[in-house]
Amino acid sequence: MRALKSAVRPVAMPFKEASHSLGHLRLRWVHLTHGIEGIEAELRRHMKDPARVLRNYGAEIAPDAAVVGPLSVINASGDFSRLTIGPRAHVGSEVLIDLVDDVTIEEGATVSMRSTIVTHFDPGHGPLAERRPRETGAVTVRAGAYVGAGATILHGVTIGSEAIVAACALVNADVPDHAVVGGIPARPIQQQP
Repeated sequence: MRALKSAVRPVAMPFKEASHSLGHLRLRWVHLTHGIEGIEAELRRHMKDPARVLRNYGAEIAPDAAVVGPLSVINASGDFSRLTIGPRAHVGSEVLIDLVDDVTIEEGATVSMRSTIVTHFDPGHGPLAERRPRETGAVTVRAGAYVGAGATILHGVTIGSEAIVAACALVNADVPDHAVVGGIPARPIQQQP
């Protein structure tokens, strides 16, 4: 089997390179015809390398960061430049990232699958608009922090260094360094050693 792979690899390489070039051209066409919303739609499909697409459209993503597709990135307003993912960070599959404001996932941090990061509140034009005006705020997940599966981080929140957010938690306030929080809304569960 190894000999067969060795024999096929040189023949297959040009096809692999051509396929990569065609994929890149297809994304350029999608961007030209549908703007950044078209690229957002492409990220929601199962992509082999969503980090490359995000980088190509302005995100700052470390080469050794792991970004698993599919991924939902919304409200990018032209590009993905409001998104920063640091070295050895991990963003799981089916994560939703709202880019009305900046989102920073620092070195070694993990945002687990199906988590949601929201950077704005906007009641629209309904009756709530007068009482609750639009709010925006950057979200930061500090170095080494862990956000559990299905957690929601609201606008303006910072998850402290090496903090843990339990699965399905709703975080509406800053989480201190090394804290462990969970629940709806998230409350301290314990302090890490």
